[in-house]
Amino acid sequence: MRNEERLAEIIRLRKQGMNNTQIGRALGIHRSTVIRTINRANVKLPPPQSPTNSIAIEEDDDELHLNAKGRVQSLEDLLEQANVDTTEWRVTKWVANKWESLGKEGTTVPLWQVKAWLQRLPDWAKKTLEPIKHLPRKPSRASEHGLKRALIVPDSQNGYKIDRRTQEHTPLHDRKAWDLAVQVAQRIQPDEIICLGDMLDLAPFGSYTTAPDLHFTTTPTLLELHWWLAQLRLAAPSAKITYLEGNHELRLTRQVTDHVKEAADLRPVDDIDGPAALSVPRLLALDTLDIDYVPGYPGGEYWLWNKVRAYHGHIARKGGGASTAAVIRDASNHTLFGHIHRTEMCAKTQTHATGRNVIYSMTPGTIARIDGVVPGATKRSDWQQGLGIVYMSPREQIHMRLLTINEGMCVLDGAMLHGEDRVDEIRKATGYSWF
Repeated sequence: MRNEERLAEIIRLRKQGMNNTQIGRALGIHRSTVIRTINRANVKLPPPQSPTNSIAIEEDDDELHLNAKGRVQSLEDLLEQANVDTTEWRVTKWVANKWESLGKEGTTVPLWQVKAWLQRLPDWAKKTLEPIKHLPRKPSRASEHGLKRALIVPDSQNGYKIDRRTQEHTPLHDRKAWDLAVQVAQRIQPDEIICLGDMLDLAPFGSYTTAPDLHFTTTPTLLELHWWLAQLRLAAPSAKITYLEGNHELRLTRQVTDHVKEAADLRPVDDIDGPAALSVPRLLALDTLDIDYVPGYPGGEYWLWNKVRAYHGHIARKGGGASTAAVIRDASNHTLFGHIHRTEMCAKTQTHATGRNVIYSMTPGTIARIDGVVPGATKRSDWQQGLGIVYMSPREQIHMRLLTINEGMCVLDGAMLHGEDRVDEIRKATGYSWF
């Protein structure tokens, strides 16, 4: 805009009663530019007319309503002319409307209506922020009084593939993972240890065609698994140890029942009330280790502290977390299970008349090898190694914890534990030199 045009517009707006600030806003220039244009032209303009404003103010305790009609164009003008202390009031909503009115000499004059709703600021909102003096927290004291512990050992699939030429025994189970289970038992001294089943692979007793390298592996399998279970007993001499039957242990029972019916319930004469001669408890001599065996897969179960249902399991859903989600969907109590060889844990909150209850479902993976050696597995199998720990507080609150195993190592209470294969000890103890 040229100076002559700008001056003409300034004169026109002044005649309408606008002051320099309002003229600047109307023309999109600063107030000082309006003043300089007038001074350079050396013209005398009529003084601005006092805006004919009507401001209605309604105050009700902590709320304020402002309604202005006339020349007030903005929220800032409204708050200024209504003498609102912005340190005491906060605008919650505002609107503005504009229309044209016929003024003197037939000219149109722009008018506005501006409304605003405000709320009084509470005292705490007006407080000046100041730096906070931080004090170090005193070290907390963990209480272990009355805390019960249980170690959960998942499927180990003890067994071998044997090279018939060299007699080399390649274990299906992971000896370093087994050793970590023993180390954890030593450190936490659990009240109970639960083996979730499928501790034996028993591939020669399966219903599918068995590769030659899996034949005649049952004797060394029983020898080494007995040794590892004995290590658990030595590590936690006062613990109650429970061994649940899994679908792989069931292979032996089915073969005997289906093909050697006479031997299904056969017992030695020196232990006529004990387990059947061709049963897992008898073959592993579990009574000598004071280990209880729970048969009856898939229905066999054990209730830990009458709070947590432990069983081997038969549900296997594809994808991480899917199996525990399927189990907990219909569960009304805490659950522990194995079978799927994945580490998973999830929770569900139940709301009832007297409060809320959170239940957990956990499966701690496997301590079998996860590199494709186990029959039916591949190197790309979605398996993970781990152990589980369950705690019960004096108030009978259940807490579950997954201990993941990665490349023969796990972390317990800030300490890195390293598993050992201990094969030399196993050879010496069992007299089996082919391990």
